[in-house]
Amino acid sequence: VYAFSARPLAGGEPMSLGSLRGKVLLIENVASLCGTTVRDYTQMNELQRRLGPRGLVVLGFPCNQFGHQENAKNEEILNSLKYVRPGGGFEPNFTLFEKCEVNGAQAHPLFAFLRESLPAPSDDTTALMTDPKFITWSPVCRNDV
Repeated sequence: VYAFSARPLAGGEPMSLGSLRGKVLLIENVASLCGTTVRDYTQMNELQRRLGPRGLVVLGFPCNQFGHQENAKNEEILNSLKYVRPGGGFEPNFTLFEKCEVNGAQAHPLFAFLRESLPAPSDDTTALMTDPKFITWSPVCRNDV
């Protein structure tokens, strides 16, 4: 992850993710016209506010590949968030990057790397609990979070 960079939506030079080494990264593709935009953006702001001081860094990558839910141009996205959805003067307190593709041949190299490196997600809600006798859990300590 640290070998990649992306250009912040607010402008400027590309940001090297290597500068975030030692932090916990929440990397999410986002859209401002999604049905969950209000919830997602407000929760990401809250996560950054509450856990940022403890090392969490939220990174948002707008993408228009899922139902055309990010039709705005890069220069329009922040105003869309501020005045439309979530609206009410909303301003993200986490880094948003320029629009990119997250799937396919033109996918941002970061997302291509993540797709190749991480296990495929499963929507089978029963897969984990098919036989609870074979599940082992490790206790979670407060400093694990």
